[in-house]
Amino acid sequence: MFQEALRDVSAAHGVAISGAAWIIIERAIYAAIREAVRAFTAIHEELRHKVAAALSHDMRTALAVIANGAQLIELAGDLAQARRLGQKIAASALRLDSMVDDVLDALTAPKGARLPLRLSQFDMRELIEQVRREFAGRYPCAPEAAAPRGPARYAGAARGRAPSRTQIGVPNIQC
Repeated sequence: MFQEALRDVSAAHGVAISGAAWIIIERAIYAAIREAVRAFTAIHEELRHKVAAALSHDMRTALAVIANGAQLIELAGDLAQARRLGQKIAASALRLDSMVDDVLDALTAPKGARLPLRLSQFDMRELIEQVRREFAGRYPCAPEAAAPRGPARYAGAARGRAPSRTQIGVPNIQC
């Protein structure tokens, strides 16, 4: 198409291009196309590797939680502790199941089809608190989740400046 457009425009403006010049132009166009395909393929491969690495990391993390939880249940001294560990195992198994479903959906979707995006609302403080509780034993300096502050309370908010970490309730932690 590009070659045809180039021919049409050059003819419309009365520019005569010799046969030898067209050969050079065609070769340059084909070389550019090959280079673009190579670059696209390289980027696609790199992206595939990054997705595979991230996915395998997330899956291994969920599997590690399941395996470690099962081992800890074997050593659990009381039923309450065993139940908490069992809940973590169940949550990690559900998370892993969801990841496997997502992979299967992506692999089995018709070529060019768009996968549905599932949006949901959730309380970030609740998620932060859950993560804090999970890591509190391993990291004793884990902070409490701060209550939200409205944008009007930020010094400089009216002037368009971004709030600092402490203004939005993210403490500076030094252990």
